[in-house]
Amino acid sequence: MFSELNRKSFFEEIKAPHGYEIEYCIGTTFSMDLECLTQMCIESYKRRFIEKEISVYEAIEAIENFSSKSCIIVQNCRINELPIEEIRKDSSKKAKLYVLLDSCVEQVPLKVAQSAFHPKVWFVKYTAHEKEESFWKLIVMSKNLTKSVHWDISSTMVGQFSENKTKNTKIKNFFTYLLEESSAKNSKKNSEHLKQAIEELDHIQFSDPQGLSDGEFYFKWGSLEKGKSFKIDDSYQKIVVVSPFLSESRLSQLNEHPNAYLITGRADLSKIKPYEKLHKRTYVVNSLDLELHAKIYLGLNDEYTDLFIGSQNFTNAAWFNENVEATINYHAPKSHYDAFKKAFIFQDEKAKKVQNWLIPYDSYVFDSELESESELTQINERKLSYAQQLLSTCEVKINVSKKSCSISLEGSLDDFPEEVTGSLKVIGIDDKLELKSLFANKFETSNYQKSEISSFVILRLELDGQVKSFCTVAITNIQRVSRNKKIFKELIKDWASFWEYLGVILDIDTGGPKTKLNKNSSNKRTENVIPLNHNRGVLPKYIEPIMLGGANDPELIEKVDRALDVLPKDKITSEVEEFLKFWTQYKLAYAEFKNHG
Repeated sequence: MFSELNRKSFFEEIKAPHGYEIEYCIGTTFSMDLECLTQMCIESYKRRFIEKEISVYEAIEAIENFSSKSCIIVQNCRINELPIEEIRKDSSKKAKLYVLLDSCVEQVPLKVAQSAFHPKVWFVKYTAHEKEESFWKLIVMSKNLTKSVHWDISSTMVGQFSENKTKNTKIKNFFTYLLEESSAKNSKKNSEHLKQAIEELDHIQFSDPQGLSDGEFYFKWGSLEKGKSFKIDDSYQKIVVVSPFLSESRLSQLNEHPNAYLITGRADLSKIKPYEKLHKRTYVVNSLDLELHAKIYLGLNDEYTDLFIGSQNFTNAAWFNENVEATINYHAPKSHYDAFKKAFIFQDEKAKKVQNWLIPYDSYVFDSELESESELTQINERKLSYAQQLLSTCEVKINVSKKSCSISLEGSLDDFPEEVTGSLKVIGIDDKLELKSLFANKFETSNYQKSEISSFVILRLELDGQVKSFCTVAITNIQRVSRNKKIFKELIKDWASFWEYLGVILDIDTGGPKTKLNKNSSNKRTENVIPLNHNRGVLPKYIEPIMLGGANDPELIEKVDRALDVLPKDKITSEVEEFLKFWTQYKLAYAEFKNHG
C-alpha cells in the first residue's frame, strides 16, 4: 500500500503516456508558485526536453499548449510572489512568459476570512487521436503546486469510458461548485473545460488502486457540502492519524481513544502538551529537510481498514467548519493497518523501535530559545496573516479600454488591522497603488503596456518591518489574443527567429543556434539566416514535417500564420520567397482537403 517503489513526482503522474496527449487538465490547489506552473507546462509538453535550458520559443509553445488545455484554480491571494526582477518591464523574457500563464489560472474568493480553499484535486483527460480512445485520471493529494519540498501523498484513480451511466455525483458536484464559485465562470475557455468534465463524468468508470476497494471521492464546501468525516470513536478499534496541523478538540478525542497513534510535524507540537495519554503514542517527523505535509487517516474495524487520503488536516476547520477540502476514501484489507505501522512507524513494534525518520514525542527536545524568538514576531505575523485572509475575501478588478486602464478592489476591509500598510501592483502597469485607497476610489491610468498587462496582481503587506508578499488573479476584460500577439511580435523579430520557432512547432532540429530563455545569453546571427543547408533549399527540411504536422495538428496553420503576420515584410530572400509560395499553396490544398476530404 505504502512503498518506496510507489514514489513518483507529481509531474510524472500528470504527464501523458506515449501516444497520448492531454486533452484537458483541471486542478485545484491552496497555494501556487508560477515557476512550478511554468515547469508543469514544459514537463507536460509533447516534446520531451533534454537540455537543461530550453529556448524561449520552446517555452512559448509549451506554455501556450498547456494553458489552452488547462484550468488551475487556487485560493484568492495565495499565489506566491514572483521575484521582483522577474516582472519589471523589459527585464527578461521570463516576465512575458509568466504573463502568458494568466489564461489558465483562476481564483476562489473566501466567503469568510477564517477559512481556506484547500482541496488538491487534479482531473486529467488523455486522448490518443490515432486510436480515437481516451482515459482519465482523478488524482487526490495533499501537495500544493509549489516548490516546497515536503513529504506528501496522493492517490490516483484511472477512469475508462463506460456505455452505462455511472455514479460520479460527488466529483460532478465538486466541479459544479468550482464553476459557480471561482473566477472560471468569467472565462469561456475555462468554464468549457469544467462543463466538459461534468458532462463526461456521467460515463466514466473509475478503477481502484491495487489492493484497495470501494474508492469514493468526498469533498467539503463550507456549510454547503459536509463530505464524510473521519470519526474518532469506538467504531474503530485502532486508529492512525498522520497530519502536520492539529486542533485541540480533535486531539482531545484522540487522547481518549485507547489505541490511537499520531504522526505529526513540528508546527503544532505545543498543542499536544495537555493530552498526556497521547504523549507516548505520538511521533514527530524528525527531518529539517523534509517537513511532513501528508494527511492520512487509518481506522481498523471488524471488516476492513478504513483509509482516507487528501487535503484535510486534523483540525476542526478542515473537518467541520468553513474550509473547502477534498478526500478519497478506500476500504483496504484489515492487514493493511499493521502493514502501514510496520512500513512507516516501527522498525520493531515490540521493542518500540521507531523508523529513522521519526522521534517519540516524549524524546523530542523543544528549543526554548527558538520558541522565544518566534514569540517576538508572532503577534505581527498573525496580524499580517489575518490581513491576507481578509484580502482573500475581496476581488481585484481590472478594466482595460482603448485609452486607459482602471483598477478597483471590491469587498470589505472593515476589520483590516489599522497598523498594517499595503500596496498593490499589476504586472504591466508601472504604478504601485495603496491598498486602502483602492477601496474608496477606483484607480485609473494610461501608463500601461498592452503587451505586458496581466491579470496577475502582486500585493505587499508590511508591519514594523515584517513583510508578507503574494499574488492573486484579477477579474479582467484583458483581450489576451491581441495581447499575446504583441508579446509574440516582441519575441519573433526576424526570419531567423521564425525558422527557429517553426522548428519548435514541427518538433525538428533546424541546426541553428537557440534563442535562450536566459536574458543574459545572446546569439549572434544575421536577420535572414536560415539554419539549413542552402544547397538543399528551404523546402526539403520543412515540407514533410509540415505535411504530417498539418494532418495531426489542426492549429499548425494558425501558429505559422501568426508568426508570419508579425514578421517584417521587407528584406525577403529567395529562400523566404520560396517558402511563402509553398505555404500559400499548402493552405489552399489543406482547405480543399478539409472541405471535401
